[in-house]
Amino acid sequence: MAGYAGYSKSNNALFAEQDGKMTATALAKMIGRGATAAAVAAVLPSCEWHHTSKNYNMTFYYDIDAIAEERMVSVESLAELVIAASVKQVPVKVYENCVITWLEWSGTMKRRTATERTAIGVQVVDKGKTMLEITKENGVSFRKKRDCRGIKIVNAEGIVIAAEDGWRVGLEA
Repeated sequence: MAGYAGYSKSNNALFAEQDGKMTATALAKMIGRGATAAAVAAVLPSCEWHHTSKNYNMTFYYDIDAIAEERMVSVESLAELVIAASVKQVPVKVYENCVITWLEWSGTMKRRTATERTAIGVQVVDKGKTMLEITKENGVSFRKKRDCRGIKIVNAEGIVIAAEDGWRVGLEA
């Protein structure tokens, strides 16, 4: 039956949910263990779509039981596929003998002062996320955001691996 139930979903979307079909987000929550809606959309085919929200967005619905029956596999094995697709495989990069320059802030809230610090021969571990793990020669470790104010990290070959203004990353220092 066409029409809308308030401002959230079409009547057909509500009927689909009553029939056991789920959105990618709902299916990821049902699977649990780190499953994401993006992985559900990438691994499983949708069975239908319906309008949702007051903007009439197109939302895809998934019937995991029908997909499992069609592929002749168990629902658990489909869930394992989705969980495996949810895990990001980002290679860890380790840079040795780097030179890092950063700002160390002190003072009061009204009168902040920045002191530029430099460390030579540091190890930088880049796990592909926002933060870099930095270990100085004396074993002291700390973390810095890769694009924080005042930071510049140059590896042993003279290539910038992190800088305040990200456009310099990958260029020679």
